[in-house]
Amino acid sequence: MSTRNFYSIFLSLFIPLIISATPLASYHIQPINKQELLPSKQITHIYQDSEGYMWFCTTNGLCRYDGYTNKVYKSTYTSPTLLNNNWVNTLIEDKNNKLWIGTVNGINILDKKTGKMETVDRNKLAGKHVWTFLYTRDNILWIGTSNGLYRYDEKADSFYVYQNKILKTNSIYGDDIRVLYEDSDGFIWIGTWGNGLCRLNPRTEEFINCPYLGDEGRIGAIYEDKDKNLWLGTVNHLFKIENHTNPLKILYTRYDKDIKYERLIHSITQDKNGNLLVGTSLGLDIITYPLIPDNYRSSFQDSTRTVTNYEINDLYKGKNGMIWMATQNSGIYLMYEKEQPFSNHPFYSIDDFKQPLSVTAIYKWNKDEFLLGVEKVGLVKYNIRTNRLISRANDPDLKKFPDRIGNIQIIFKHPLRDELLMGSEYGGLLSCTLQNNKITSVKQHFPFWGGWIAGDIIKDICCDEAQNIWIGSNYGINILTAEQDTLSYVNLNQGEMIEVQSICHDYKNQMWLGTKNNGIFLADASQGVKGLTFRNYNQENGTINSNEIKCIYQDNKHRLWAGTKGGGLSMLNRETDKFELIDCMQEIPGDAIFSIAESNGLLYIGTNQGLVQYNPEGEKGAQIKIFTTEDGLLDNAFNQGTVLSDLDNQLHFGMANGFCSFYPKDIKETSSKVKTVISDLKIFHNSFDNLPMSKQRNLSPPVTSLILEVHYFIQ
Repeated sequence: MSTRNFYSIFLSLFIPLIISATPLASYHIQPINKQELLPSKQITHIYQDSEGYMWFCTTNGLCRYDGYTNKVYKSTYTSPTLLNNNWVNTLIEDKNNKLWIGTVNGINILDKKTGKMETVDRNKLAGKHVWTFLYTRDNILWIGTSNGLYRYDEKADSFYVYQNKILKTNSIYGDDIRVLYEDSDGFIWIGTWGNGLCRLNPRTEEFINCPYLGDEGRIGAIYEDKDKNLWLGTVNHLFKIENHTNPLKILYTRYDKDIKYERLIHSITQDKNGNLLVGTSLGLDIITYPLIPDNYRSSFQDSTRTVTNYEINDLYKGKNGMIWMATQNSGIYLMYEKEQPFSNHPFYSIDDFKQPLSVTAIYKWNKDEFLLGVEKVGLVKYNIRTNRLISRANDPDLKKFPDRIGNIQIIFKHPLRDELLMGSEYGGLLSCTLQNNKITSVKQHFPFWGGWIAGDIIKDICCDEAQNIWIGSNYGINILTAEQDTLSYVNLNQGEMIEVQSICHDYKNQMWLGTKNNGIFLADASQGVKGLTFRNYNQENGTINSNEIKCIYQDNKHRLWAGTKGGGLSMLNRETDKFELIDCMQEIPGDAIFSIAESNGLLYIGTNQGLVQYNPEGEKGAQIKIFTTEDGLLDNAFNQGTVLSDLDNQLHFGMANGFCSFYPKDIKETSSKVKTVISDLKIFHNSFDNLPMSKQRNLSPPVTSLILEVHYFIQ
């Protein structure tokens, strides 16, 4: 079987197997600092106190996190009674700034003012396994245990228990209380393990048991969204609670209808844009706003297979809007929406392998739709507003294309006619006739067009001043003249076949041809395109530092730039007639320059290690800015020549797993004021909190004010 036949079969297998961006792609997810200092990677609960500290409940102690390091509270051989058990399930702060710590063996209380830890008398709390706390708006502490619901009476320092009483209607159906939630009307919703949902009116102490859930009666999460809708997470599914103001007539609307596997929903929260995040035993699910069933996306459908596929025990939205994720075995992760200018559009196959699909050509079809060359798929349309991919089988324009078109590398609009020219890898040249922005016919020119060889790998198409069309391929350069004649320069007068990968037309009507292994060729088209001669810039004659040319670009000041593989970025010095490496090349990551675009005098350069913003006229040391996936880019690896600057001054770059779009004007300097907090004081490497109380008192004079001078330097 030939390579080309095999390739066409491969394409036919992949055409329907394509999905676009997962909603989770708009989030940045990263582990917290000092993850290795956690007492356990099994995190059960997250909480932020009134001072802003984050507290992590783990299966091996309690952890306070200040953004830099962790302070651990646990029973050890030196303090065996600090906690009644190191398996901590839950935590909450009361109005007195005391932290209530719920373990599998009762309750501990930490007084943050004094640092003193006390254990609640076991006789006061029969339900030793504490699952959850709720501190209501009227400063009442409620406790969910394995043996009933408790209310704490602060004045009497005692607990009142509410348990299942079979013969009484005003009681909870079950005693294993896993979830407590106060809604915006002040009602307390109680989730039991095995006995469903119950609502408590704390003012009247009236319990109303909601309609029976059957096998879904094991409750893992309850949440009220910003629109006052109540959500219920069970051992299998997510439900929206309809008509929750009348608990006896509640209806449960299942949202994850396509989920056919069993998993427990542990936690629910909502981000600042209204998207609902659902932490489950199989990963992170999301419902994008508006919250309708069609917008539900399971982590099982997320082909990136990252932390979002881990078991998520808890989701906590901090005061700054960031989402904290507690995982079962992988510690703590921060999740926040990327506040950056980049709009990412990742594509993956929807087969079992979920392979990333590379975007190799970009053309703007209309205001909302793009025509894209996608590796292993061919040609698709993509709606940037709906994130919907339209394959050949579902689009009348795309159906007109033949089966074997290969990977589309370039889409070029003819300057004079309603025609698109497309260059393909292994499919040659395609010409598409347009009428009212619809494709009426498609012709494939392979392997001949007129009397010349068209080549089967076409990388670039360009137009000169006389409207001649230059086509760069593995068979050199082919020219379709304005008079519809065809010309071919296979070897560029070098005696061997030359593969042309990039073409640039400059202000002098000269054509610059970047090749795969032979440097750059210059052709002067000012006197016509017949009988052309070529001048070669290559490593051997010292006129450029690399022979593998990936892109050539002329900016608005007529400077000519050459992006190479292995030789970085060079600019043509017209006085010496040599391409010279830019002075700040050492600041650019990697050494492969794949694509270049310009906006407002700045160059945007796609490399193999990120996007570079380059100011050729900037001050030395301030010419380069680098953007990577850490800044919100879809990927750090860009595709050769796949860049589009549209009429709205938006740039679009093709990458190995989709494409990325941004407005250069949105890339701005960012700065923020950071509150300085002293989180610890160490004396001879010993934390102040760990010193004996006698020494702490000697070091703490009774002063009313303190001026602390800190000397520092910035590297």
